[in-house]
Amino acid sequence: MRFHLVEKTDTGKVRKRNEDSFGKHRNDLFDACLFCVADGMGGYGLGDVASKIVVECVLKEFAETSDINIPVRKWINRLFDTAEDQLGVYREENDITRFGTTLAIVFL
Repeated sequence: MRFHLVEKTDTGKVRKRNEDSFGKHRNDLFDACLFCVADGMGGYGLGDVASKIVVECVLKEFAETSDINIPVRKWINRLFDTAEDQLGVYREENDITRFGTTLAIVFL
């Protein structure tokens, strides 16, 4: 199966800075692809940083995953948990009170 992926983001009508991040990775061990998009929460500040952190984290975890016996739902939940943990680490290390992002994952 072949995919053609087109990526595009938009700053919207309110923000001056684009706070979206997206990425993809193919894991040959699983013969699977993961696509993700994160939309930084601009009202909280640093949404661009938060979205970049979670996308990089999810793609890295997917690339390094070698346990093909774990149920997909459990594994995707682990991706979200790991990304959330990374946001917490960044927040603590940089003394940030609030920042956030959405995250959507497609696994094929």
